[in-house]
Amino acid sequence: MTIEVKRKAHKQHTVYKAADGKRVPGTTTICGVLDKPALLYWANNIGLEGIKMREYVDTLAGIGTLTHYRIECEILGEEADLTEYSAADIDMSDNSMLSYYEWYKGHHLSEVKSEILLVSERYRYGGQLDIVCDLDGVPTLIDIKTGKGLYPDHILQQAAYWWLSEEHEMGIKQAFLLNIPRKETESFDMKLLPVDTLRQYFNEIFLPCRQIYEAKKAVGWR
Repeated sequence: MTIEVKRKAHKQHTVYKAADGKRVPGTTTICGVLDKPALLYWANNIGLEGIKMREYVDTLAGIGTLTHYRIECEILGEEADLTEYSAADIDMSDNSMLSYYEWYKGHHLSEVKSEILLVSERYRYGGQLDIVCDLDGVPTLIDIKTGKGLYPDHILQQAAYWWLSEEHEMGIKQAFLLNIPRKETESFDMKLLPVDTLRQYFNEIFLPCRQIYEAKKAVGWR
């Protein structure tokens, strides 16, 4: 099942439903059953530096969302609507975009599709594929991250998205993770994920997470 959506700089929560009309969890929700110790360490350091956590996170999240949106527009050859953003936000996002441009100029993208929302009828979950394209002639799934770096849970998410593409017969041969920095202390990073890696993460980690999600729901885990 495919859900068509219109691109927006401010993204709303997506509700996924299977063909029978019943609601199913999203990929991020399922992956959320895993512990993230690095996140606690980061939050502790922010607190020790005397930074107001909510304002700090909101600012970086806004820059990340804006940059993500601008990259999608660039890839699709569309003009981004920046009217809702301040000059300061756009300036910070401009710095982030430089890393993307540096990567992009070494590649050729064609047959590009963006923000494809799919549902797995077999495993009953949904997810949003950032970008599907031919990258230098190879059918590729690209996921864009904006943050401090790439982590195993990002690979896990991409593995779940890969399965969605498999179930919908999209013929993906590889996946890329791109991390776009939002500030000077962060750095650009990329990771190529062959299908064998995606399949291993999906079978050995994501599917057990899917089972744990249902088990916690069954016992009323809070």
